[in-house]
Amino acid sequence: MAAAAAGLLMLGPITNAEAASTEAVEVTFPAFPVTVNETALDGMHSLYPLLLHKGVTYFPMTWNYTSALGLSVSWNAEDGLSLTKTEGICGPVPQTLSAEVKNSGRAADAVPVPFPVTVNGKAVDSSKETYPLLLYRNITYFPMTWRFTKEEFGWQAAWDPVSGYSIQSCPGEAAAKERQAAALNLSNGGQLAADDQWIYKTPVRDSGGQHSLVRTDLAGERELKLSEDLAMYINAAGEWLYYIAYDQSGTIVKIRKDGTNRTILPATGVGELWADGEWLYYTKRTQQPESRESASSSPPGIYRVKTDGTGGVQLNPSGEVKSLYVYSDRIFYLKGELGKEGLYSMKLDGSDERKVQERVTDFIIAEDWIYYVRDGKDIRKMSADGSVDIPLLEQEKPYMGRLSYKDGWIYFAAGGFGIHGSIPIERIRLDGTGREAIVEARPAAIYWAGQEMYFVQWDMGSYRLYNYSRD
Repeated sequence: MAAAAAGLLMLGPITNAEAASTEAVEVTFPAFPVTVNETALDGMHSLYPLLLHKGVTYFPMTWNYTSALGLSVSWNAEDGLSLTKTEGICGPVPQTLSAEVKNSGRAADAVPVPFPVTVNGKAVDSSKETYPLLLYRNITYFPMTWRFTKEEFGWQAAWDPVSGYSIQSCPGEAAAKERQAAALNLSNGGQLAADDQWIYKTPVRDSGGQHSLVRTDLAGERELKLSEDLAMYINAAGEWLYYIAYDQSGTIVKIRKDGTNRTILPATGVGELWADGEWLYYTKRTQQPESRESASSSPPGIYRVKTDGTGGVQLNPSGEVKSLYVYSDRIFYLKGELGKEGLYSMKLDGSDERKVQERVTDFIIAEDWIYYVRDGKDIRKMSADGSVDIPLLEQEKPYMGRLSYKDGWIYFAAGGFGIHGSIPIERIRLDGTGREAIVEARPAAIYWAGQEMYFVQWDMGSYRLYNYSRD
């Protein structure tokens, strides 16, 4: 049980003498990106990293990997290791990471396994294999050759110089990816939302102009005006859109995706809005009348109301908060002195408030890890409970805009651009490597619709959406 909790596959009493009895072979750590079931891996900080031997990628047979890849594993001292493909069992890979860099790309030594191995009931003589099974850090490593990945296990494997190496052992969970993309767009202010068919956006927002919420197809064509609201924090949920009309005292608006049945829900002074199931979660930052018919007011904090406008209640009575982020069964948010905020979380009913981290000025959550900005400059990541905290990028320039994430890359902007200047939108890999500039802009937010990146360009008080590849 302890081994399973740690993500390890116990292989029995393998002694150092047994491991040393076979000749060591040279292995290295992959310098290219690797994804498993659409989860991008952090090899730099992994306690059980992937290996390269003779140009072939090797995966560790830990509990996390075998479970994610749909393999049934057994071990005993007489028969050794047995791997069997199972049907219907597969998923994302939980990653066990260290705060320190564990795998720098230098050569390391491994040895061929000193015990019998069977795959789908067939004996494998590792000593006669061109790519033998290896033992590294007392963990068995398996070669991802065509023979095993395709013929024995039926996985889809792919490689290209940009995206690196990927293994797909089962169909990806499209709904989970859609939820993550929607959450990242909301964390940037929700000037754009998307589903599998349409983009919903406020093309321009400024302090004095006319506004509109429009719908286009994913190619940016076939535009339809849905409303004349200054719509932000646009949530696309089922047949409906939910958003904040900033030009109407911060009211919550509910409207069908074709622009019909526009309804104002009973809340004003709303700062941020998240739709999750039957509930809408939102923040109030200022004292505002609760409705046009009532002069009563409600204090700043986190609230929720059902999508039909009933059941409204305050969840967090502790004062003004920002950067609302609904993730799994908890709500994450920032509160505290400006520039020195703490990151907190609580359950969806407002109970069990916890402080996760100090000195957090921005954050997102992607693939079970929190990526955040410390002290307005440095980018870091940590586990959801805050127990593992990893520095990714330290810099002198002040951080600008909001973080975003796509396919193993963290997107951000840093520095000041003044009245006429610009700065690059940049990205780093999820392990902190590979920093590169994407485009010069005056960015205020980054959004995604499918594989297309949009960014908000600031210009003298106006915030205009641009598509990176088209505009």
